[in-house]
Amino acid sequence: MSPLARARPTGRGERRRSLSLLLRSRRSRVRRDGGHDVAGQRRGVQGLRHQPTFRHRARIVNEYFRRVTAVVSDFFTGWTQPLAAELGVPHVTFLPSCALHLAMSHSLWRHLPRRRRPDDAEEAVTFPEIPGSPSFPWRQLSGLFRQYVAGDEVSEAIRQFFLWNLDSACFVTNSFAALEAPYVERPLPDLASKRVFAVGPLSDAVATSSDRGGKHAVAPASVAAWLDAFPDGSVVYVSFGTQHALSPPQAASVADALARSSPAFVWAARPGTAVPDGFDAATASRGKVVRGWAPQVEILRHRAVGWFLTHCGWNSVLEAAAAGVAMLMWPMGADQFTDARLLAEAGVAVLVAEGADAGPDAGRMAGAIAAAVGKEGDPVRERAAELGKKAAAAVAEGRSSSRDLEELVEMLANVVWGPACP
Repeated sequence: MSPLARARPTGRGERRRSLSLLLRSRRSRVRRDGGHDVAGQRRGVQGLRHQPTFRHRARIVNEYFRRVTAVVSDFFTGWTQPLAAELGVPHVTFLPSCALHLAMSHSLWRHLPRRRRPDDAEEAVTFPEIPGSPSFPWRQLSGLFRQYVAGDEVSEAIRQFFLWNLDSACFVTNSFAALEAPYVERPLPDLASKRVFAVGPLSDAVATSSDRGGKHAVAPASVAAWLDAFPDGSVVYVSFGTQHALSPPQAASVADALARSSPAFVWAARPGTAVPDGFDAATASRGKVVRGWAPQVEILRHRAVGWFLTHCGWNSVLEAAAAGVAMLMWPMGADQFTDARLLAEAGVAVLVAEGADAGPDAGRMAGAIAAAVGKEGDPVRERAAELGKKAAAAVAEGRSSSRDLEELVEMLANVVWGPACP
């Protein structure tokens, strides 16, 4: 049964409070890694087979329990929008990523930009209806869109999902206005001029990383005790998320760069990452390799950590932003190139490599790490610290994300129960 259906509020004020609490409770249920990989997208497409079951259960709930009052769904499940319309309830599209990526994704599926040079992966695609008219090379666009074939049944179904999203009452993103003001402060044509509610950073609602994700390979207290020995802002945290394992040459380049540079580091190496033999022993005095799931939230919030070498998965970005930690960027795919652009616009990150198949130069990466931790990186760290304060302020009562959440509740309440009496 829908959580909204179970809430059973009696008065109008209680109804609004119940809806607000239910939406707030979702803050701790965001996917750990943020990025939408192509495989995950295809699995999302397969969810279309659940449409008849979804329709049947919704009707049972409506008939025998409290009626469904709203449908909030991931932006890959646009097929839920016509079902919400059948039920006569509002539909809300949620994206656990940034508003810029949300607008770009729907722009692609609306306009289906054609390539003039099909063999040129660097051919630029511009988004004229998005503030700043951002431009990206073809290779950095959504893998799902790049696989589109006109007339293909699956391709056309995927496109329809996104077009259905445009009939939603509004959009909700796990972001905050201080990071994305141009993309959330006014309606965008690529989102059918619908309101975008930025209610993040949702990750900050979770007190510790032990509340979500996988089992830690090392206790948070153990890592914290190791970090305690280093000065403020002097340690580089390295993690490329849970979906992409570095190839042996890539892992060797990262290890070489860390060995050549002087800063202390914590490297969270995903299972399957080929950390070179002998690397741990050679860097033991200033380095710690965690093989498996690391307590990322606690690491980023430790005073000793000043930089984060990251793949730019959105939840990792938000966790770093909330902690006031600057970033060294290696975007690899999905929404990560969009995320990297936002970070560059905010001046809180430095690009060191790009692409899932990239073979980064260890010397260049080592130089970037050394420069970041040195005086050259001070302005970036200062801006990151300021962004951290803005992220914390955004979710405070009465501030941007908190206001957006309350306005979302008010909008849904007005649709479901009618406007409040004066």
